[in-house]
Amino acid sequence: MTRRRQMKRSDARSARRHRRGQAAAASAHAVACVCAALAAMPAFAQDGGRSSSFSTTLDTSLAYVDSRRDPGFIQGSDLTTEVRPGFRYASRSGRVRGSVNYGLGLVFHSRGSPSSEAQHQLSANLTGELVERRAFVDVTASISKQSLSAYGQQSIDSNRADNANLAEVGNLSISPYLSGAIGDIAAYNLRLNAAATNTRKSIAGDSTSTGGSFSLNSTRRGALIGWGLNASTTTTDFRAGTESTSERAIASVNITPDVDWAFTLRAGKESTDIGASQQQSYSTWGASVRWQPSPRTTADIGTDHRFFGRSHNVTLSHRFPLSSIRFSSARDVTLSANPNGLGQPQTLYQLFFDQFASLEPDPILRDQLVLTFLGGQGQDPNATVGGGFITPGASLQQRHDFAWNYSARRLTLALQAFANRSGQIGSTSVTPLGEDVRQRGYNSTLSYRLTPTASFGINGSRLMTKPTSVQSGTDLKSLSLSVTDQLGRRTTGALSARYSVFNSATNPYRESAVTASLAMRF
Repeated sequence: MTRRRQMKRSDARSARRHRRGQAAAASAHAVACVCAALAAMPAFAQDGGRSSSFSTTLDTSLAYVDSRRDPGFIQGSDLTTEVRPGFRYASRSGRVRGSVNYGLGLVFHSRGSPSSEAQHQLSANLTGELVERRAFVDVTASISKQSLSAYGQQSIDSNRADNANLAEVGNLSISPYLSGAIGDIAAYNLRLNAAATNTRKSIAGDSTSTGGSFSLNSTRRGALIGWGLNASTTTTDFRAGTESTSERAIASVNITPDVDWAFTLRAGKESTDIGASQQQSYSTWGASVRWQPSPRTTADIGTDHRFFGRSHNVTLSHRFPLSSIRFSSARDVTLSANPNGLGQPQTLYQLFFDQFASLEPDPILRDQLVLTFLGGQGQDPNATVGGGFITPGASLQQRHDFAWNYSARRLTLALQAFANRSGQIGSTSVTPLGEDVRQRGYNSTLSYRLTPTASFGINGSRLMTKPTSVQSGTDLKSLSLSVTDQLGRRTTGALSARYSVFNSATNPYRESAVTASLAMRF
């Protein structure tokens, strides 16, 4: 009887792993299908609204990379050619609102294995109106290269063929919801959530998540006191880890003494099996304050007592006439393998989109203005300081992000910096002794316009992973120089040189690279 029970348990575990594998494969297929669907959305959206834009892109580059390793490691050079067709779509009104930026990179190497590969780059954030003022759907998707381990080899160039620590990660989230009002008493929101993360050629970051939420809030605008009720449930299954379920029920009181100030007090219950063998219930309470004296200044500060301790979420931002500054800090549990799932560091595009609000109020025209500006500066609109790494289970993260930019007539400065601390919750850990992984880094850019069409730029970055009692740390430093010129109305050429140094106890290297690129917008 004992042997028969063991066989049944083994069969059950095998069936569960098989279902997880099918879910991960389905998520990868879903990401591919969403890419095709997103490409078809502009035609539908343009029928419903006027403020939309669609453009196709073609980027080509030729790079010579020379790597010098310490004695005992392979040394050599590589000539890399990349052709990246893509498109960009943006809409601020109509039935579909949001933006999509997609590129398919076809990369060819003169040496190394594989000699050629296809890389996807996707950043999408869309809201579709299914039934006017009632039914909606939010879709977010991303595909990018991420690090499998914080202590493995780190690279500035995502085209490196010899970096086994880089993997292509796709994230997809679909959330349909109903929104409306119950007379003049309350407003309701009923939402379903489905999300998937898939890591190419690995199961380390594969996860699926399903759940839903319901909220009910008072609707009297300008009232001194308001109220809210919220209930939610989430089930997350990590293919390389465990499955966890969390449920929350929160009641809140909102106090608005002035149009510039808003206070919220909340309390409730939550039940979860994260970090435990079975479901356990906890009491939770917290408060938040929002101060917005003008459209240029915003301060949001909130904290809650949760099952893992104290959580917080802080956002401070201000826009000056020629510059903008933003600081964010968050501490919370992350139920996703996406390294940038917490804190959401701003891209250069987002920084300058906010900064150029006073120059161009219209969002669609501003979108083109920002893209043209960054293209002329030789800057990647999606550049961020991400750091992070893929985790096989729920993790407790604390992240701080700082972003500042300055834009004058000829001179442009931008700085992004972050510090992150991540610890695994549960039996699966990314370090042998379960110690927290600590990372910090920055990315700084200086660009000077030489002529109305030509610019010179300097970029410096650094990514540091702190050592633990059993793991040595890593340190990646890079400096690059670039010259960019607008060769035609829709064509931009660039020539850049980069020098990188990676310090590590296992695979250190020094790398020099020269790249010539041509970007076309249609």
